[in-house]
Amino acid sequence: MERIHQAVWGMRVTAGFLAVLEVLRDQVRLLGVQFRALGVNVIDQETEKTSLRYVTRTQPGEEVRWEVLVVPEAPVAGGPIPLAWRSRQMLYRPDLHQEDIYRERSWADSHPISPVRCVVDVPFSHGTLAINSPSPYAFSAADLEVVQEAARILSDGFRRLDDLQALECRAQEAEALAKALAASEAQYRSLFAEMGHGFSLNELLFDGAGTPVDLVTLEVNQAFGEMLGEKRLSRVGQPASQFLEPAELEKWVQFFGRLVAKSSAAHFEQFFPVHQKWFHGYAYALNRRQFAVLFEDITDRKRAEDEANLNLSLQQVRNQILQMGEASDWEGVVRTVHRELGSWVKFWFCSIQFIDQQTGTFTYYTTVFAPEDWHLQGKEQLPLPLSLRKVVETGQVLYRRTRAEVEAYKDEVKPEACSVVDVPFQGGTLAMNSIYENAFSARDIQILERFAQVVSEGYQRLMDLKHLAQAQLQLQQAQRLQAVGQLASGIAHNFNNLLQVVVANLDLVAVAESAKKQEYLEEAGTAVMRGAELVRQLMLYAQGGGRAFSPQRLSLKAVVERTISLCRETIGPCFDLEVDLPGDLPQVWGDASQIEQVLLNLYLNARDALDGVQRPNCWIRTTAQMACANLPAATGGAYIQLCISDNGVGMEAAVRERIYEPFFTTKEVGKGTGLGLSTTYGIVQRHGGWIECESTVGVGTRFSVYLPVAMGVADAQDRESAPDLPTGTETIRQTDD
Repeated sequence: MERIHQAVWGMRVTAGFLAVLEVLRDQVRLLGVQFRALGVNVIDQETEKTSLRYVTRTQPGEEVRWEVLVVPEAPVAGGPIPLAWRSRQMLYRPDLHQEDIYRERSWADSHPISPVRCVVDVPFSHGTLAINSPSPYAFSAADLEVVQEAARILSDGFRRLDDLQALECRAQEAEALAKALAASEAQYRSLFAEMGHGFSLNELLFDGAGTPVDLVTLEVNQAFGEMLGEKRLSRVGQPASQFLEPAELEKWVQFFGRLVAKSSAAHFEQFFPVHQKWFHGYAYALNRRQFAVLFEDITDRKRAEDEANLNLSLQQVRNQILQMGEASDWEGVVRTVHRELGSWVKFWFCSIQFIDQQTGTFTYYTTVFAPEDWHLQGKEQLPLPLSLRKVVETGQVLYRRTRAEVEAYKDEVKPEACSVVDVPFQGGTLAMNSIYENAFSARDIQILERFAQVVSEGYQRLMDLKHLAQAQLQLQQAQRLQAVGQLASGIAHNFNNLLQVVVANLDLVAVAESAKKQEYLEEAGTAVMRGAELVRQLMLYAQGGGRAFSPQRLSLKAVVERTISLCRETIGPCFDLEVDLPGDLPQVWGDASQIEQVLLNLYLNARDALDGVQRPNCWIRTTAQMACANLPAATGGAYIQLCISDNGVGMEAAVRERIYEPFFTTKEVGKGTGLGLSTTYGIVQRHGGWIECESTVGVGTRFSVYLPVAMGVADAQDRESAPDLPTGTETIRQTDD
């Protein structure tokens, strides 16, 4: 879009408008919009009728070309083009074969290039920008945004065209006036004096070889003096060499020399520093020596262009600020500030400086150009110099114009820096320096102030990101503390219940008859054993399976069979224990006692799920098979999938999501600690596997435990083949602290 904008403001004559349309066409296509034809429909502002259409099209085997077509006049209310223009709303007809609101299909089917099915009209100041395609629904939302943006720039192009047409019209009037002046001096004087644009009659001065070397202004009108001042009027009749610098004189002599040599005309734009004004001129040759210049003051227009371009540069910085997702992205903002500010002001270095008034230090960021790439250079916690202290205290711009002023503030800058300016913003200053003294104009400092305002926005976002990161860290710490608190609360609750049982039974012992004392002591002992079991499970959970982890090669089938034989009496005869384990299962690497603990927890959970279920056949089924190594949680190698399933009550989704949380249980008080599945989870993870749960309310539950297969040569003697040891009748009590 910037290329289209440049083409618009690069127009010098009205004939250049077709080139603008060609750039618009190429850039729209370059941005990915696949159209068959592009058109600019112009509506007469006074009569409100469609009168002219600029069209570009591509036919097979032909080059792209622009045509100017005259179309029949039609009332504004008669079709989509004036409707879009009047309503200022885009009209998108994605498929004329399906929906032909404006009765365009007959025109579209007989289109001179190819049948048209998809049409878009985007309104702008003078009409509509239109594109079409032979395919239905050819344009995406992104394509429509591109065309709308192009239409907005096209409005500037038509306003520019209007200005050039007016200027050329006035130039033509002036040229006609010049011819009329040769016939009638009186008429010439009257029109010359009253012309609203500046006008001058000039003559080139030649050396003996016939080469132009100087020029002189012979006559000017009143508007000339009003635009350039009385001092310029006093120089009428004087050779320009008396008041122009040699380089400036040579440039103008060559320009006007070529003009008169070819008897031609030319437009030009020039900035006059003395007057701080921009002028657009139209010069044309009268004969081999004389030429006339018609010019107008375009300072306001040029300032508007500069303001638009400056806002575009500032928006580039804002866009980079908005893209910041974390504090480390600040580097991109510094680079963008350096690049965009450098397109407006010539400096040696620029830097962004963050000031910490509490510590009396500052941090600066600047970009340095290396042959490979831009890179960020910065230093932190430097002592605050006198210059920055003054900027902080006053809140005003501080401009050190000369090297002597720089040294007076004892700025820590390179010896080559001869002028430095600091502009304050919220949190610091935006600074730039130059190797020349008095390097920066008032306009340069104004631009720096505009950039400082945007940098202030970036500073605030950077601080917000740092505070957000700190808050997230505090939240994580709070969550960890909350988890620890929840664990401590669960422990306290369970131990309190157990201690109440112990204390109550011991109190009863003190007052009970001898026959009852033994019963109370047994209940107190049972509560103590439950407390010991709670401590053991806590250790298993906290340590991922217990304090001692002694892995070895195991036959999973043997471990399962041994565990089932231990818990058959516990589970009871009401439930069918079905086991279907292949005989060729490979060995796993693990701790037999801990795997038995996993199986026991799962079997007891299955038994509790079947308690009270009224089914003809309640079962707990155990199966095993090899699992694929490409499962989502697998880390490589082979796995055995051990499944323990039941046809019990099942679980709801909300319960299933919390089953591995410590102390979470759906059992009645005193019937479960809520540590069984959390301990199981920790043991399986410690073995390098994982556990999955599938459950449906009223259907049943299946737990799948994945354990990695032990690779390599088998042990000489497996655990299950160990010889029987002699037994005795003694009782051994083990105490573990």
